[in-house]
Amino acid sequence: ALPICVDGLLVEWNVVFDTRGHTIFIEDGTERKNIIRYNLVGVVRPIWSLLMVDQSPSCYWIVNPDNEIYGNIAAGSSHYGFWMRSLEEPDGTSGQREADAGLKRCPNWTPLLRFDDNVAHSTGKHGLKVSNYFPVEDGYMCPDSAVSAPAVFKNFSSFKNRHMGVWGEFLVDVHFDHFKLVDHVKSGIEFKYINGREAKFATSYISNTLFVGRMHD
Repeated sequence: ALPICVDGLLVEWNVVFDTRGHTIFIEDGTERKNIIRYNLVGVVRPIWSLLMVDQSPSCYWIVNPDNEIYGNIAAGSSHYGFWMRSLEEPDGTSGQREADAGLKRCPNWTPLLRFDDNVAHSTGKHGLKVSNYFPVEDGYMCPDSAVSAPAVFKNFSSFKNRHMGVWGEFLVDVHFDHFKLVDHVKSGIEFKYINGREAKFATSYISNTLFVGRMHD
């Protein structure tokens, strides 16, 4: 696996095969301005001796959206291709260091830097999972007044995943543009609680997107 525990790291042109737990991943939620591009991850399996989240692993696990994720391929995970799981507050060693310094940080309010031109296929659940994300201006610093900073996930291709091409839960002002969602067992895209009752004036768009129900081999 390739854990990322720093800022400003370039992770590119790697091939990672047959791992257990999350494979290429942002570690604690404090890591920002990293570039993850042109990587291939194939065959990711769960493991029960690490963190609980490693029991439902992803090829790419992102806990702070202030990173560039583009041109990557996820091929064959037991659960997810890409999981954008923005944390409510950082955890791990660096999260504790921020807390000890009296600094409050909000990864799940942080604007999306870049998610573009990624591919996921043949996973056990979803090609892309996006969880608990409410992007606002300067959100990482946890502002008292929230001004929306809509996040746009772009140019994502997802096919032959056993549940959904895209699954989103608890999202506000998150958009999906130029997606290709093909041949999923349950649905191309599905959401649970999007733009809820406290999300004033929030919108979400699915634009320029291709849906294909079934494809003959």
